[in-house]
Amino acid sequence: MIFNIGSILQNPMDFLIGLFIALPGICLAISIHESAHGWVAEKCGDPTARYAGRITLNPIKHFDPIGFLCMFFVGVGWAKPVPVNPLLFKHYRRDDLKVALAGITANLCLFLLCLLVLSLIFSAGTARLPEYEADFHWIRENAQYKGVLFLESDEPIEGPFILRNSDGSKELAMPYEGTEWSYYPLSSIHGYEESKLIALETDNAYFYDLESVFDYFYTLLPDIYTGLFGRVLAILFRVIASCMLINLSLAVFNLIPIPPFDGYHVINDLFLKQDLFAQRRTTQICSMAFLALIMIGNIKPEWDIISIALSWIRNGVMSGAVEITKLIGSVMGAL
Repeated sequence: MIFNIGSILQNPMDFLIGLFIALPGICLAISIHESAHGWVAEKCGDPTARYAGRITLNPIKHFDPIGFLCMFFVGVGWAKPVPVNPLLFKHYRRDDLKVALAGITANLCLFLLCLLVLSLIFSAGTARLPEYEADFHWIRENAQYKGVLFLESDEPIEGPFILRNSDGSKELAMPYEGTEWSYYPLSSIHGYEESKLIALETDNAYFYDLESVFDYFYTLLPDIYTGLFGRVLAILFRVIASCMLINLSLAVFNLIPIPPFDGYHVINDLFLKQDLFAQRRTTQICSMAFLALIMIGNIKPEWDIISIALSWIRNGVMSGAVEITKLIGSVMGAL
């Protein structure tokens, strides 16, 4: 679920920011999905979608109010179906399978493109950070103890950096948003002389294991992205990350093997060999049952069978995607 009513009422500003971040991905995902259906249908001999003006990336042409709202508040949704006339197909059942798989394939391709772009940006942003070895000490100041890192640098450290530990592991060190590193005059700390040694207070900073940072590179705190890339590129990164997850969710969602979803056509064309389109009553019953499950899931999250199943599949795919990002990070020297 992307948003829920409670969170909107409690944090309306967070809702508006989330809306801004998610909207481009939702519009692009549904537009490329439906356009792919129409484009492949045209290649198979059916120009109905072309005549209806549905082979376009204009999201207004594909807008379905209920499906659009479900995309925001449930995390899954749908667009207005593209009109298809299977009587015009060159190969009746085989072409229907192609058309059904076209939308899913388009979403998966866009997912992979977003993943590649994010991996390159994140790896490049992390690889450019300076690396330091540091000693950690507790320093007494005004009857209080503060954690301080001692490290060598030719110039003051203003942004995040990579901390190399003695065991070879690395951590992403970053001051909290809106703060800077707290420096100590070296001459006042245990008699240190002026040198390349810098003392940084650690109480106002994040320290994340770098391996874990890459595990969740697409869902980190916003201020981490800001520290890595700057405010503008951080917003762009979050928009692309949202687009990536939405396209993956839409692809997985459409594999549900009940009418009117694409998964029904795939199962029917490969195994059932029934009529290409289920009877109207059957489609209505399946749609109502599906919406009922969505409503139940919103009331009782532990009964949200659909979201649990889709999340399980999506998390499995993202585990593989993280490995791709780590591989790119290793090649670029970020890990």
